[in-house]
Amino acid sequence: MVKSETVAFKSLHYTVVEGNKEVEITVIKRSEGNVLFRLKTSDDTAIAGKDYTEKNEDICMKHSESERKIRIPIVDDEEWEPDKDFFVSLCNSDTEQAQLPGEDTKTKVTIIDNDNPGQLGFAERTIIVRPDDKVCELKLERNEG
Repeated sequence: MVKSETVAFKSLHYTVVEGNKEVEITVIKRSEGNVLFRLKTSDDTAIAGKDYTEKNEDICMKHSESERKIRIPIVDDEEWEPDKDFFVSLCNSDTEQAQLPGEDTKTKVTIIDNDNPGQLGFAERTIIVRPDDKVCELKLERNEG
């Protein structure tokens, strides 16, 4: 079992542009010796497999390491969507996999979308409508995005 004061995230919030295709987070070790813990992602508005690649793995930081960089792949799609979030937690590597106590053992990752949402507009600038017409048909076009 890992003590809560032995590992933590260097930052409590990471931001990545979707086109970067991965986010790099840093875990720091505050004790001597080897430390075994589990790194685990969880969905918020971002969904594993659709927006990012799920992680659920044991990590051993050797006695010589004071920090470890961990890369999590981000899915770069062509679809415009609002910014999305997911969480990464430091957990016990035992069967419980409970999150370690402490404010710095869970971090939020925000994925900033880089796709253009496009623009809506009318297909024609001018439409002639007579007073006795009961229906007027307008065509919309989506450009870009």
